[in-house]
Amino acid sequence: MKLVHWPVRLVPNECSDLLPVNPDGSRAIDRDWDMAKTWAQMEDILASGKVKAIGVCNWSVPYLEKLKKTWRIKPSVNQVELHPHLPQHDLVAWCQKEGILVEAYSPLGGSGGPILSDPDIASIAEKHKVTPANILISYHVSRGIVPLVKSTSPSRLKSNLQTVNLDDDDLKKLNELSAQPGKHKRYNTPLFGWDLGFDDWYGSSKKEH
Repeated sequence: MKLVHWPVRLVPNECSDLLPVNPDGSRAIDRDWDMAKTWAQMEDILASGKVKAIGVCNWSVPYLEKLKKTWRIKPSVNQVELHPHLPQHDLVAWCQKEGILVEAYSPLGGSGGPILSDPDIASIAEKHKVTPANILISYHVSRGIVPLVKSTSPSRLKSNLQTVNLDDDDLKKLNELSAQPGKHKRYNTPLFGWDLGFDDWYGSSKKEH
């Protein structure tokens, strides 16, 4: 699997070849580049047999809709930040309608699992006699999403394999969690200085629905 990590092309400079930035700290972006060209190159790589699948990361609906106009092969996956504080219902629905598998990075809310202590998630975990992490993983599975959970602890790796069947009340509560005051949050927002098509990239957002 080969992925286009962001819907923008970075420009290597004296700062870095991998993550180049401008003097103000924002990412150095080629603002004239058409990402359809990048995707065409990805399609060629797939056709060459060097990879088995191609996909994207961090692509919003507006960028995907634009890419759809020119793609010959649709992305196999879209890997984005997802958890009950950032369910991205519209994006998930769009991808699933197009047959694009959604993968959730930071499914526990990012480094340190900041949403594991959310009282609503904790109450559902207590109800099912499992950990909050089990509830979050089960939430993604129930939505048809692949949660990308990382851990170096053997016991946690084993525990993360346990999922539970969430009932309608559980799912309703989790799906609506981000609408509560102060709970809608992205935990991964590199400073691009560029519109990536996400309403909430720099903090403000409309309510999820």
